[in-house]
Amino acid sequence: MKSQFLVTSTFVTSVLFLTLHTHKTCDISKWLCHDGRRCIDKKYVCDKIIHCTDGSDEKPGVCVQWRCSPGKWKCQNNKCISAENVCDGNEFAINGNCGDGADESDNVCLAWNCTAGKWKCANNKCISMEQVCDGRKEDPNDDCGDFSDELNETCQEWTCLKGFWKCDNMKCIREQYVCDGSSDGGSDCEDGSDEAYCKDWKCLKGYWKCDDWTCTYETNVCDAISFDGCKDNSDEAHCDEYVCPEGKWKCDNDLCIDEVRVCDGESLWGCSDGSDEAHCKMYGCPNKRWKCHDGVTSIMRSHVCDGKSHCADNSDENSSVCQEWTCDNYWKCHDNVTCVLESAIMDGMSECADGSDEISEFHIKSSCQKGYKLCNDSIQCLKAEHFCDGLLYSSRYLSCLDGSDEGPQCASWDCLDGYWKCADNLKCLQVRYVCDGTKHCTDKSDEHNALCGCKIWAWPCMDGDGCIKDINVCDGDADCNDKSDEYESVCLSWNCSHDQFKCNDNRRCVLSSATCDGKDHCLDGSDEVKCNLFSCIHGMTKCADNLQCIKKEEVCDGVLHCRDGSDELCRASCSDSLVIKKTIMRRCDEESSKCFPVDRFCDGVIDCPFGSDEANSGCSCKDWDMVGFEVVDSKLCIYREWMSFETNESGINVNPSSASFSRNTLMRREESDPGQSIVSLLVAAAVSLEKIMESLMQADSL
Repeated sequence: MKSQFLVTSTFVTSVLFLTLHTHKTCDISKWLCHDGRRCIDKKYVCDKIIHCTDGSDEKPGVCVQWRCSPGKWKCQNNKCISAENVCDGNEFAINGNCGDGADESDNVCLAWNCTAGKWKCANNKCISMEQVCDGRKEDPNDDCGDFSDELNETCQEWTCLKGFWKCDNMKCIREQYVCDGSSDGGSDCEDGSDEAYCKDWKCLKGYWKCDDWTCTYETNVCDAISFDGCKDNSDEAHCDEYVCPEGKWKCDNDLCIDEVRVCDGESLWGCSDGSDEAHCKMYGCPNKRWKCHDGVTSIMRSHVCDGKSHCADNSDENSSVCQEWTCDNYWKCHDNVTCVLESAIMDGMSECADGSDEISEFHIKSSCQKGYKLCNDSIQCLKAEHFCDGLLYSSRYLSCLDGSDEGPQCASWDCLDGYWKCADNLKCLQVRYVCDGTKHCTDKSDEHNALCGCKIWAWPCMDGDGCIKDINVCDGDADCNDKSDEYESVCLSWNCSHDQFKCNDNRRCVLSSATCDGKDHCLDGSDEVKCNLFSCIHGMTKCADNLQCIKKEEVCDGVLHCRDGSDELCRASCSDSLVIKKTIMRRCDEESSKCFPVDRFCDGVIDCPFGSDEANSGCSCKDWDMVGFEVVDSKLCIYREWMSFETNESGINVNPSSASFSRNTLMRREESDPGQSIVSLLVAAAVSLEKIMESLMQADSL
């Protein structure tokens, strides 16, 4: 059994401090955390997310006895989930479900009554009523999965929900797809019945009936666009009789445009006949616009008295207008002339001509709107969620300019619902960040072992400051800040992982791959003892003395790895004994112990000692079994696909493409040795070009 340890006195002291904190009283809909610091909504108790600073809302002792709130269902692991998620088919979903499959068990679902708005399949799964008889029959992952929601006997008796229409083939589709002139089969009836009764169909609100009895959006009618409405273009044929809908304005040529385009001084999105700009003196502007004194144009109300002229006659910045103007959701400068954005107040840059937006006494507040809190300067209102979030001043939207949203004052700040307070009282975290494996609190309390525990494969450090992987315990390197994972008292009783070897002195765990490798990893050297009794792990081979394991690719590489030197006694043909990563290896020569991949021989690059891999006498592509290679100048083997010589009448090779190379060839070369492949290609190219030049010179001499 793996040892469990007590938390250190530092954390105990902080817990005692929290316990002595002044206790709150909660109303009937709230639950008091055990440390007395916070009241949380009862629906958050035992939901597998920590909301209390001390984690008491998720403690096993609490959850075993806890009765889930209405609309919730209690899992076998004591988690409370929404009743809507029971028997929904998501067996091992973590978010919203039990996570252990208990909410999807046969016994539970057989007796379960689906919640309102759900329908029970033959296999006891609960699906949305909108999914019943929706025509999904092909994909077993959709809806019930056993097709019971699409059976004829089911759909014959089924009454489509409000807002849906029943096809002749008993499929339910949304009413908006009836008589829409489309028959794509997905959203519509496959039998076309949704387009068969359109003469008597009444189009839904916001739609208009075309002469061919189909329905189109009202916004498409009389908009001078022929391809977005009725297929018979009848939406553009009755405009003299048509009354434009709310929010639209009728042009003299009977077209409808957006009301905000009238008298805006622009012609691009207005009436094609210009009538939206011709009657402005008589036109009353809509609520969001203001008419300039020239009676011709209108502007957005937010542009009136903003310090910049938008009317051609400058009337929107006229002093007499601005003195009487009430700024809409803006702040009015004390000169009673200009309106500025609230966000511009006390931002260090004066927007008002009299500078009043930067004079603090003009902006004193006693309260803020809902969801905001007043900073200590009594001027700035900041969203409550940004108080005590650990962020020092970054912008006026995220922090108080005077810094009062952070610091000691956070000790008395109650974190909002969905937030958790660090033990040092300085920061509020979103609950999803608590026990997520990353330390967010300055004091690291959001990841403390006493709160979060450790994963099944992890080990808790003695100081409570996090967990480490089992395989890192007693491995010779301290991973815990307090180095407790390497304490002798821990290691003497520690059971190493299955892929580790425990040293004879019981003080260290060594990876199995590091045993019998010729190096002492155990302090007592026991990982290098009795190696003749061990088999090497996959990918390694034994030296001749049967006492040491080395990597297979280290055999015959010209470097001694075995203590007895047997890895470099390569008198036999390398290909007879060694294939590394599917590559055939060749020995440099009879006296050499060094091996290289076969395609490194006769490639124009010296690899072997004394250049034996490029010796003229040995460079026969056939001798080296180099399939697909061609010999050049009696000593260089290159891939045939690199070469594409053509001959002229004199039999001379003249095709300049002989210097071209295949991308596939380059990739194969890089797989065997990326460092050499480019060099080899350049050498091959040079040789090929040299042959071309020789051929051309011979042609000239003829």
